[in-house]
Amino acid sequence: MKKIAHEGRPTNEPPAEAAAQESVHASRFRLSLTGWLAFGLGGIVVVFLAGNLLVQRSTRLATENVTRVQQELEPLARRARGLSDAISNYERAVLSYLKPPGAPTDHAGVDAAQARMQAAITEHIRYTSTDADLAAVRSLADAVTRHETNGSELVQRFDRRSALLGIFWPLMDGLRKRVDGAGNVTVGENVFARRSLAELANALETARSSYTVQLTQPNERTANEAARNELAFRKKLKEYSEEFKRSPGVAWYELVQGDFDRAARLHRSVGQLDTEIETGRREFAGSGAGLIEQVRVSLEEPALRALAESATEARATTQDAENMIAAVSLAVVCVILLVTAATLYGITRPVRRLTEATRDLAGGELTTRVPRGGIRELDELAIAFNHMASELNSAEQAVRSHQAHLEERVAQRTRQLRMLAHHDALTSLPNRRHLFAYLHSALRRAAREEQRITVLFVDLDNFKMINDSLGHEFGDRVLRLISERLREVVGDRGFVARLGGDEFTLITPGETSMEEVETRAARMVAEFQRPISIEQRELLIGMSVGAAVYPDHATDGAALLRAADAALFRAKELGRNRACVYTPEMLVATSNRFQTEQALRRAIEVDDLVLHFQPQVSLASHEATAVEALLRWRQGNGRIVPAAEFLQVAEQSGLIIELSAWVMQRAAHAVALWRKAGWPQARVALNVCSQQFMSGEFVSSIERLLRDNDVPPECIELELTETMLQTGAVTIDTLRGLHDLGVGIALDDFGTGYSSMTSLEKLPLNRVKLDRSLIDSVDSNVRSAAIARSIITLCRTLGLQVTAEGIERPAQLDFLSDCGDVCVQGYYVERPAAASEVLAVVSAMPTRMKMLLGTEQREQEEVDISASGVVRLRPRRR
Repeated sequence: MKKIAHEGRPTNEPPAEAAAQESVHASRFRLSLTGWLAFGLGGIVVVFLAGNLLVQRSTRLATENVTRVQQELEPLARRARGLSDAISNYERAVLSYLKPPGAPTDHAGVDAAQARMQAAITEHIRYTSTDADLAAVRSLADAVTRHETNGSELVQRFDRRSALLGIFWPLMDGLRKRVDGAGNVTVGENVFARRSLAELANALETARSSYTVQLTQPNERTANEAARNELAFRKKLKEYSEEFKRSPGVAWYELVQGDFDRAARLHRSVGQLDTEIETGRREFAGSGAGLIEQVRVSLEEPALRALAESATEARATTQDAENMIAAVSLAVVCVILLVTAATLYGITRPVRRLTEATRDLAGGELTTRVPRGGIRELDELAIAFNHMASELNSAEQAVRSHQAHLEERVAQRTRQLRMLAHHDALTSLPNRRHLFAYLHSALRRAAREEQRITVLFVDLDNFKMINDSLGHEFGDRVLRLISERLREVVGDRGFVARLGGDEFTLITPGETSMEEVETRAARMVAEFQRPISIEQRELLIGMSVGAAVYPDHATDGAALLRAADAALFRAKELGRNRACVYTPEMLVATSNRFQTEQALRRAIEVDDLVLHFQPQVSLASHEATAVEALLRWRQGNGRIVPAAEFLQVAEQSGLIIELSAWVMQRAAHAVALWRKAGWPQARVALNVCSQQFMSGEFVSSIERLLRDNDVPPECIELELTETMLQTGAVTIDTLRGLHDLGVGIALDDFGTGYSSMTSLEKLPLNRVKLDRSLIDSVDSNVRSAAIARSIITLCRTLGLQVTAEGIERPAQLDFLSDCGDVCVQGYYVERPAAASEVLAVVSAMPTRMKMLLGTEQREQEEVDISASGVVRLRPRRR
C-alpha cells in the first residue's frame, strides 16, 4: 500500500486526469462482473432448456390422462355422492320430524328432502348408458321408493299422534278445572270445601302426571303406573259417587266420568301409535343404512376403482418427470459451481485488499490507498476508495470548523430543555416538579413570617366528555383557555400549576381567616360559571375545588396537597361544581377507603373471596328453579362481610370488573359441578356491573365462560338493573346477542325508583325480579298488595317470569302463593348457603316449602262451631 501525509501529494501518485485516463484504458481489457455472470448464466440456460423440453413431454402425458379421468368418472362419482347425501338428508328430515309433542314440525323440510332424493335417482337413470348399469340403477330406484314410502308412513303416524294429543291434553285440562271448580259451592253466604273433592282432585293430578311420564318415557313400568293411577281415580270417583251426585250434581258426575273415559281411550290410542312409530323408526333407519350401502357398492366403488387405476398411471408418469427434473437440476448445479469458482478467484483478492484498506481508514489513517486490480467493477471501486480517502482528509478540517458552532447550539437547546423540565408543554404553566419546589420555598417563607398559605386543588368536572365528543385537539384548546383564566383569577399574588390532565393547583399566601379561604374558593367556582367561547361554541365548564390551609391543616407540602386532594374528593362526592375546605374527617375517610381498597386487592390475590348461593323457589312446584350467586369477603378475623359493605370502594377503584369476572367464573364452575352431581336443571343467577356490561365485549366473554366450563347457555341468568338497561342501540345489540346465545336476562330491582314499562316492552327479557321494597308491606298495606298483584299479572301477560325478593315473613309468602306461578327468594324461604351445601338445600326444598305453606295455612285458619256442635276449620278472611 501507498502512504501519504496529511498535507501534499505523494510523488508517485499520478494527477487526477492521468488516473482517469489510466482507468478507462485498463477497463477496456478487463472482464466485467456482468461478463462473468452472463457466461455462467448462458450455460445454465442451455442445460435448463434441454431438460425443460423433456419434462414438458412427460407432464403433457400425465395431464391428458387426468383430463380423461375427470371427464369420464367425475360426473358419476358426483352423482353417487349426491344420491347418498339426498338419502341421508331425507332420513334426517323424517327423524327430525318425529319430535316431542309441542315442538314445531317441518313438513316442508320432509317434502323438500323427498323431492331432492327423487331428483337424484332420476338424474342417475337419465345419465346411465349401458343396459346392465340401467338395471342396477332401476333396482336402486325401487329401493329408494320403498324407503320413501316407509318415511311417509312414519310422518302420517306421527301426525295422527299429534292430533290425538291435541284432543287429549285440553280434555284433561278441562277435567281438572271442572273438579277444581267444584271445590267451592256457594250456598247462601257460606263457602265450604269437601274432603271427597280434594281426594278426587289429587287422584286426577296423579293420573295426569303418570300419563305425562308414560307419554314422554314409554316403557312397561310407566304404563303400569299410569294404569294403576287411572284405576285409582275410577275407584275414588265410584267411592264418592253418591255424594257427588248430591253435590255438585248428577250432571257434573256424568260429565267427569265421561270425560275421563274418553281421555283414557285417547291415551291408549296414543300409546299404540308410539309403539308403531318406534318400530317404524328402527325399520326406517335400518333401510336407510342399507340403501346408502347399496349406493356405495353399486355406484361409488366402480368409480373409485377407475380413479385408482388412473392415479396409478399418473404416478408413473409423474415419477418419470421427477427423474428428469433431478437430472436437469444436477447439471445446473454443476454449471453453477464452475461459474462460482471462477468468479470467486476474480473477486476475492481485490475484495480482501479493499477490506484491509477500509479497516485502516476507519482507524484514522486518512493516507491509506488501495492497489488496483481484479474485475472491472472492483478496479473502479479501488479508484473511488482512494478518492474518498482524499476527500475525508479535507472534510476533517471542515468538521472542526463547525464544532464550535454546534457547541453553541447545544447550550441554547439545553436552556430550552431546562425550561420544559419545569413547565407544562401545553399550557406553559409550571408543572408538578416546579410546584413542589415553589411550595417548599413558600412554606419556609410563611413559617418565618407567620403567614397562612392556601392550597387549592382544582379538577374540571366531566372534562372527559369534551375530549370524547369534540376531540382531544379541541380539549387542548379548552385547557389553554382554562389556564389563562386561572392566571387572571390568581393574579400576581399567587401561583398556578398544572399537575396533568384536567387537574390544577393554586397557591395563594396571605389569607387571614378560614372564612376568607372559603370565600376565595367559592369565588373561583363562581368565576367559572361564565361560559368559555371557542370556535363560536359557548361551553359552560364546571369545576370542583378542594382547599387546605397552612399551618391549620398541615405543615409540609406533601401533607398539604393530600389534605386538599381529600377536600376535592369530598366536593365531588357532594355533587361536583362546588368547593370544600379540608377537615380531619376527610383524610380519615380517604385513608379508610384506601385501606379497604388495599385489603380488597389482597383478598383477591390470596383468594379470600367466597360465593354463597340463595335459592329461588317456584310456588307452583315447590322446587328450587335457580340460585343467585352472592359475593362475600372472608376476613382474617373470621367475619364474613357482605358485598354491600365493599362494592362502592370496588366501583371507585376499578376493581368491580375483576370481581365480576371472578364471580362469573366461580359460579359457572359451581353450576357445572351441580349438573354432574345430581341437579341437571341447575341454573345460577349472576349480577352484572355496568362497566362490564358496557365494555363492548360482554357477549364474547359470556361465550368463552360457557365454553371453558362446558355448560349450556340456559344454566346462566344475568341480572341487570334498569339503570343499565337503557334502550340505546349498543344496549339493545348486547341484549339481543345474549338472547340469541340462549342466556336468560332478568330485570333486577324492579319497583324501585322510576320503573319504566318501556323496559318491559322493548327489552328482550325473560324474568322480572320485584324489589324487596315492593314486597315489604303487601301483607299490611292494601295499596301495596294491589300494586304488586297488578305488576305480577302484567309481567305474566307479557310472557315474563316473576321472582319476588326479600321474603322474610309468613304473611308475604301467603300473599304470593295466591298470585299464581311466582318464584320467591328471601331469608324466610332459605338463607344463602355455600356451594358445597347447595345440592342438599335444593333436594330438601320441596319438603321445606310444604312445611312453610302448611304452617302458614294453620296459622290462618279459624275455628268455626256450627249449630250442631261440629267444629270446622275455615280460612280467615283477608
